[in-house]
Amino acid sequence: MPGGVLVVSPSRGGSCREAVRAFLNPMGRSVQAVEAKLAKADGVVFTSELWTVGTCELSRIAEEIAMWIAAESGEPRDLEAVIMIRGGRTGDS
Repeated sequence: MPGGVLVVSPSRGGSCREAVRAFLNPMGRSVQAVEAKLAKADGVVFTSELWTVGTCELSRIAEEIAMWIAAESGEPRDLEAVIMIRGGRTGDS
């Protein structure tokens, strides 16, 4: 499974939730892990988090990512959130 990348601008209230959900849902059960990074305008990453999928629903992980982005981005700053798909599960067809 090819990886994917989504870049969103964090905003108050976690409004990126739908964008994250729309990005993850088509990936289905082939997703092994999802990594999110927050970067400053100059591209320097200042925090990141990794979610392993296991038996979790992607919609639940999307919700957790949106809450993490909202919590970590704090006061409005010039930030980008980058969400990346990590590898496919072995044995999936």
